[in-house]
Amino acid sequence: MITETTTEEKYIDVDGLNIRYITAGNNDPPLVLLHGVGESVIDWSWVLPELAT
Repeated sequence: MITETTTEEKYIDVDGLNIRYITAGNNDPPLVLLHGVGESVIDWSWVLPELAT
């Protein structure tokens, strides 16, 4: 069952490159999802609520 999850958009500077990332849930250790070139965080939006639990 997929539940509604609050996400937070954040940014970090990596050698002058502004990187956007999304956090959800409070899992420890964190699970990091990476998308491919030409893709975006939207690729993970369908599964993020379930993984955040």
